[in-house]
Amino acid sequence: MIRLHWFTVHGVYLLTQFAFTMAGIVAFVSMPLEFNHPISPAIPWGSSALSCFSLFVNTLILSAIFSSQRPNTLMTEESRLNSRRITLLISALFAAGFAAADWAFALSFHKDGSTGPEKAAGVVAGVASFVAVAVMVVDIWKICADASEARAAELFDREQLADVEPFTDS
Repeated sequence: MIRLHWFTVHGVYLLTQFAFTMAGIVAFVSMPLEFNHPISPAIPWGSSALSCFSLFVNTLILSAIFSSQRPNTLMTEESRLNSRRITLLISALFAAGFAAADWAFALSFHKDGSTGPEKAAGVVAGVASFVAVAVMVVDIWKICADASEARAAELFDREQLADVEPFTDS
């Protein structure tokens, strides 16, 4: 169940970051060519660049988590869950940073934006910020679920060792 929620929220996050990239590009391209325009060209350009970087990072994280879902014969269950927890922690930290940056871009677009595409980019940035917070919450939820799964696997291993211990020559 958590796996489905996690992949759904991350899929929606990738879609909102792609929409924010496109909205930033449209806002940059449609800017009027005048020197006294209230919004700096760096804001739409920077928002597009940041959301492209966010897409890249989240695609890497999504592929790492997806590959950790499959059993790996070279890793123990505990090490697989531990590496997945570390990846999820990195994902949550990146999501927090991207949420703050998206919110800052949303405020900049709303405060200084005068054209329709600039206002629309501000709305898309706000939505992307809220979805990034949802990603952070789901990542933390999955970290907790993986921690309990790791504890259960460790208890199972201890039970298995306790069953074998009476038959050893020590």
